[in-house]
Amino acid sequence: MEFISIAGLAISTIGLMNDLASTYRDLTNWEEKDIEVDNDWMALAIQNKIIEPPEGSYVWANLRHVPTLELKGTHQVVIAVNKDRRLKYRIVRGSTDPIVLMKKTS
Repeated sequence: MEFISIAGLAISTIGLMNDLASTYRDLTNWEEKDIEVDNDWMALAIQNKIIEPPEGSYVWANLRHVPTLELKGTHQVVIAVNKDRRLKYRIVRGSTDPIVLMKKTS
């Protein structure tokens, strides 16, 4: 199995919750953590084919706006998973007032 390293953690795959849930049926039961990245991460992740381009299809949303955007159906949180450890990670920037990586769905 090929792992991707993000912030020093080995990750199996990255995608949206709906896509990953079709592969990992019990994904909703996995422990969820945040994985912090820096400002340059998204451009490098697209360049290295970790996430799909274009960069404009992603937004960094304040944590309090995440439920509203998901409820509207306009955005989904990008999730990284480690299938061996049964962990899922939200990709965030900032530790005191984190912003979460989301992908536009419409």
